[in-house]
Amino acid sequence: MNRKILAGILAIGLVALAVGWGTYSQFSDTETSVTTFSAGSLDLTINDQNGVPVTFNWSNLRPGNQPHYSLTLKNIGTITGYLDISSIVVVSEENGLTEPEIEAGDNSNDTGELDDVLNIRLWLDYDHNGWWSQGDKLIWGGLVRDLPSSFTDINEEIPANGGVDFVVELYDWWQHGGVDNQAQTDTLQITFTFLLSQNP
Repeated sequence: MNRKILAGILAIGLVALAVGWGTYSQFSDTETSVTTFSAGSLDLTINDQNGVPVTFNWSNLRPGNQPHYSLTLKNIGTITGYLDISSIVVVSEENGLTEPEIEAGDNSNDTGELDDVLNIRLWLDYDHNGWWSQGDKLIWGGLVRDLPSSFTDINEEIPANGGVDFVVELYDWWQHGGVDNQAQTDTLQITFTFLLSQNP
């Protein structure tokens, strides 16, 4: 009787041992993944200039002129950015008074009057022809003196290695009668600061 019990216990032990062998005898393979995190970049250029102010100078302006210039804004970074104008600074200078200015009622040497008579139009030139066309994105049109100090809602998407043309045009200097004479010899400077950011 004891032999049968012992044989049964031994058989159970062998089965358990066999199960153990099955558990630890198996094929296996290990692979390793190395993850590298690299920050992308946003880098805005103006007319292919980076970190250097781009300037335009117009002289001898007169009623009836309609000068304009175009800036090519490019994102040479690696991620998509959104373009706004973060700052606009207008400086109007008198540069002395001529006889026609005085006769027109200008008696102040403090500030000029060009911003009172010049209209300015700002837009994104989608067809790249340098002139306002249907389908372009108008940002502003009106007297320089009423120009806002920024445009933070343009949100123009510029993908990596993409770009857009920004046009500045002076127009409609012929509507002010004798007041135009007050702007003779005056100087007007407008500084645009563009911002390319990750989020609109």
